[in-house]
Amino acid sequence: MAETNVSKLPLSIQGEQADAAGGWFQMDQDDVDAYVDRSPDGVLICRERGRHWWPTIREAGIVFSDVDESSGLFIRRLECKSCNLAVRKEWWEAVRRGKATRYYPVTSSLEYREGPEGERYLGPQGRGHMTARQVRESLASTVLAGQSPAAMRKAIKRERNAAT
Repeated sequence: MAETNVSKLPLSIQGEQADAAGGWFQMDQDDVDAYVDRSPDGVLICRERGRHWWPTIREAGIVFSDVDESSGLFIRRLECKSCNLAVRKEWWEAVRRGKATRYYPVTSSLEYREGPEGERYLGPQGRGHMTARQVRESLASTVLAGQSPAAMRKAIKRERNAAT
């Protein structure tokens, strides 16, 4: 597919309307295709899955990197194991219960950073929201480009008949 820098294109009519109304709108499939064409595999894995792959406490341990000065909560940061562009920031509370201290997650937030070669997890602003389904459709269409649906059907039927 053609490489297009969608961040330099003007907003779509839907984008302008949604900005004015403050509403949610879906990204145009051409913009999704351009995003998929230029994104690394790790980012596409998260996008296709529709969620990030956070390390577990057993994998990463539980290391606090900071203390929130206003609340006294411990802060822990986790990097997505797949895209390496998303960081989950967690606030934890320590509560003494008799002889034991219990640790409870209180809240979390998500931060995105830019990769070393300028790669981004988020799509360009003003283009709408990209869904996991749109990413899967774009990936499948790219992988199957140039193949005839009729030829694929015939091959599947041939394989099915040969197996019986």
